Amino acid sequence: MPPAESGRLKSAANWGTPFYFDNMDGTSQTGNDSEYIPVGNVHDLEIDGDHMYLAVGDWDSGELVIMDISGPSPSTTRVYGEGNYTNVVVLNGSYIYLSHGAGENNFEIVQISSIDPLTLEQKGTCTLETDFGGLVYINDIAVSGTYAFAATSSGGLYIIDIDLTNPENPRIVGNFKDYNTDIVPGGVIRNIQSVAVKGTTAYLVSYLKGAVNDTWLKVIDINDVNNPFEEAAIPLETPTHKVLVKGNNLLVSEGNSVITLFNIDITDQKNLKKIGSCGTGGGARDIIIENNIVYAVFDDGSVRVIN
Repeated sequence: MPPAESGRLKSAANWGTPFYFDNMDGTSQTGNDSEYIPVGNVHDLEIDGDHMYLAVGDWDSGELVIMDISGPSPSTTRVYGEGNYTNVVVLNGSYIYLSHGAGENNFEIVQISSIDPLTLEQKGTCTLETDFGGLVYINDIAVSGTYAFAATSSGGLYIIDIDLTNPENPRIVGNFKDYNTDIVPGGVIRNIQSVAVKGTTAYLVSYLKGAVNDTWLKVIDINDVNNPFEEAAIPLETPTHKVLVKGNNLLVSEGNSVITLFNIDITDQKNLKKIGSCGTGGGARDIIIENNIVYAVFDDGSVRVIN
């Protein structure tokens, strides 16, 4: 399969094998122009030029795998952090932000060498934990400016100062806890599955496992990163895998085989207006928008193209 000329698809199936489409215009929906690359249980990936960065994790092991995709057959060129479970990778400039699930130093900053893009150096780490000292599992990371926003299963939305003048010491500066207060006094923290950031607003999807009708799209004011607060909440039908902001559009992938599109009023970002939704035949684990086309990735490793 020849390399794509106009860019490649960033996607990953949960506990699946990665692949990318050679054509970004969505003309191939059969998978004939895609290639499966068996490297392990891939949770997330990023693509930059001729290199693909894969977050690989299998229970208590894993690594960040770097693959060369410049030629007809992708090949592994470097492994970083071998043996360290990795489930999220976010590429921003010359830095990579990694999640290692739940454990010590589960948030990591890695710098890509300006001389050799295959040379990675750890710059800093921090451990995300609950108020009671328990470790939390990081589901997703969004980076905006000098802050990273980590969506977690049991600790809320963490805001981490990643000032690159001092990348060796990332520190937690804020935390939004999304409570359900209907089940027990004091509340139970919902699982935040995904987060997207636009300007001074964070959009997150959260749910409480086992609860009925308790899945939400939340709009969080992050103008003061030390004191984030909820501005609006929209109920969703089922636990949701992914939220994505592209321009003035926000997409939500719900677990009931639906992708819902909202419009964001740029003069009032908390004002979300539902534009429409479409069935996908399965709950999409990851979604992206490229040239007004939505690419949705599923547990079985398939991708579906929605115009």
